[in-house]
Amino acid sequence: MPGGRDWARTHRLATIGAVTTAAPLLRLATADDLPIIQALMVQTWHDLFEGLSREGKLSARYHTPPRLQDELDDPAQQLLVVELGGELVATATGRRTDAGVYEIERIYVRPSMQGQGLGALLLERILADCGDQPVRVELDARNHRAIEFYAEHGFVLVGERERGELPPKLVYVVMRRDPGAPGRA
Repeated sequence: MPGGRDWARTHRLATIGAVTTAAPLLRLATADDLPIIQALMVQTWHDLFEGLSREGKLSARYHTPPRLQDELDDPAQQLLVVELGGELVATATGRRTDAGVYEIERIYVRPSMQGQGLGALLLERILADCGDQPVRVELDARNHRAIEFYAEHGFVLVGERERGELPPKLVYVVMRRDPGAPGRA
């Protein structure tokens, strides 16, 4: 088989589109998952930001195997995946900070699987693991779906900031959820 096992798993990730009735399996990621996580992240990123000039360059810089391996190796990080029908269909990454706040770095769900509760499943796990810690997330201000998703789960807008090295800088909204906040958990 061309490219071996990793190629086959990545190829299946890109071509599966049918909804399955299997129960989702949420688990910690392993090193074997990293090529599939990378493909899922790139696919999701490009689906969301298609047509925006800088996004391909950003995706190539941030969605790399060494960066994912660093996340996996960092004891402060939590790299989660959701399997459905034996295929990885969603991933989330977060980390505990020295300031006592848990930061969600990303929740990505394969575009064809969005709206089926998989992002909520990942968020619920993160919130359960955080206990009484506040949770914070920064989102590209153009990502209205994600902003709405977090608002539905009890996150409130606490500010915005610009990020990036090149002008124009990207605007990010900062959202936070305190322990016991109303909203779906």
